[in-house]
Amino acid sequence: MQTTSILAELLVIGCTALLWVIPILQKVTDGFCCDFLLSSKEIVISLALTYLLGILMNYVSDRLFNYFEKKYAKENGGNEIIKKFRSKILLSSSSATTYMNTRRSIVRIMRASSCNFLIYAVIIALSVTNPFKQLPKMISFTVVLGTCILFLLGYIHTLIGYYKFLILTGEMIND
Repeated sequence: MQTTSILAELLVIGCTALLWVIPILQKVTDGFCCDFLLSSKEIVISLALTYLLGILMNYVSDRLFNYFEKKYAKENGGNEIIKKFRSKILLSSSSATTYMNTRRSIVRIMRASSCNFLIYAVIIALSVTNPFKQLPKMISFTVVLGTCILFLLGYIHTLIGYYKFLILTGEMIND
């Protein structure tokens, strides 16, 4: 179950990253690479590349958003307490472990989606040469940046809830 969850999670992150990767590939390869990725013959290769892109974006977003992880871990007793309670939960309750893993999965998807939409917003902003003549691009930029902010707020909210769950559940489990 956990392997399937991670596979799906990374595919979601990779598919979201395709939003900004495909326009770049279309420009660089004159559309050839995108035709290759979207053809039915190469679907397995496309899925593998999407999975690898998901791994890459998960890592990049983990590094970029490390500040939030440290900040909220510190507010909840620090990394050592978080690790201790996470281990206690893993050893004590399979249902609590499942819930914990689901919350952490949502945290990763929200974090990576925020990063993906931020990159996409930057790409749109860089492609605008005359804001008054390119209103559709400016509207797209605003929508994508707004989506990025919503994912960022969702990430922070879910991360805080994840840490609170670890602390409350860890304290309830006897030493």
